[in-house]
Amino acid sequence: MGVTMNSDEKSVSDGVSDGVTPKAHSRMAKWKRVTLTTTFALASCTALIGVAHTKAARPLLMAVQRSVGGCPLGFDRTATPIERDAVQLNFSRTHHGEAEAAQRPAFGFTLDGTSREDVLSWAKHNHVACNVPKRGPDLECLDVALPADGSGDAKATIWLTFGSSGKLNAVSVRSRAMTPAVISKRFEDVKRTVTESAGSPYETRGNGTEAELTRGLLAQSSAEFRFRNYYALTRATNVSQGFLLTEEYRSLVD
Repeated sequence: MGVTMNSDEKSVSDGVSDGVTPKAHSRMAKWKRVTLTTTFALASCTALIGVAHTKAARPLLMAVQRSVGGCPLGFDRTATPIERDAVQLNFSRTHHGEAEAAQRPAFGFTLDGTSREDVLSWAKHNHVACNVPKRGPDLECLDVALPADGSGDAKATIWLTFGSSGKLNAVSVRSRAMTPAVISKRFEDVKRTVTESAGSPYETRGNGTEAELTRGLLAQSSAEFRFRNYYALTRATNVSQGFLLTEEYRSLVD
């Protein structure tokens, strides 16, 4: 490959002068390959979860469900309000931050404030079709226009869950577009809105630019926010036949 090794590197490569046998080097190389493969798999897992729920990858999702006896995230069944409270508590324990979020944006809804009736009233006023799915979230709203998007290129599906109090505790949004421009802009808008309202991100990967998203299949950017009382995530992904934006907003409890 045109790379020149120094004498120390040559000694290690030969496996003689450093006292390491060729067999030992073979084992080390094998472990390196395993480590790299595992790291890539873990990095890709989150992206694949979002991709698997697209129409093109539905056969893959069904195969996974058959192999593990259901959806690994539990979206293949309907939970009771008490069970949803337990899920919220468990998620809060593993994803909380230290500081309180001053405000908790959630796609225009109010966490711990919006009721099912409020959502249905909003849907009627905005000519949005919402239904009660057979399993998974409490409400599913289809073909929702993205805020501040005048192009109409992308529509969102919103999943909403309510706790035993009857108030909203989680919002999940999936938006799809054939071109990266709308998804990139929405990613930037969500990141900026949550940062200005709640605080700085816990972790960011990439900037969600069109250039980044068009690098290839599963090219991805994300921003995750963790607070004591609030969790948010936005993730933009290249899914080959278009681009996918994921938004998650959750109320956290002690």
